[in-house]
Amino acid sequence: MNFFSRASFYQITCRSFCPFKNIFHQLSIKFGWDLEAGIDPQIPAPILSKLSNGEYVHLNERDLSRSGLLGWFTPGQKRALTELYLFPVRTNSELIAVLISTHLMPAGATQAQQIELMHRLLDVVAVTAERVRKLEDHRQQLRWTSDMLELHALADVK
Repeated sequence: MNFFSRASFYQITCRSFCPFKNIFHQLSIKFGWDLEAGIDPQIPAPILSKLSNGEYVHLNERDLSRSGLLGWFTPGQKRALTELYLFPVRTNSELIAVLISTHLMPAGATQAQQIELMHRLLDVVAVTAERVRKLEDHRQQLRWTSDMLELHALADVK
């Protein structure tokens, strides 16, 4: 069974760099989730604090209505939402993204096993994101060095 066939995901970046933003957004649209037009998603401070500390947050229907997160979704999506799971994606103790899911997988596993699996999956995502960020930093340094060498070469010619 396709892992994404029963779960809906949305990712919100918490800093400007996240190489997976487009992938998560494409998944969210493919599986029927997109934010309400004009919404700038903000995670409430108490939830953000837990996520920043590496904790996941589970919101049931009652908690969801009080959280302020329902404002992100269309009326049809709001009616369908009964719970949300928010998982932090962190590198070097810094929250870089939040993965939000309506379901946990795989079916048949206990909730504790499903949560542990999600944490392990997101640990891999975080490590990969950090490697991509470092690679981009190195590429930028090489571009700057190359530009400086070209400027020096031009200055030496004159």
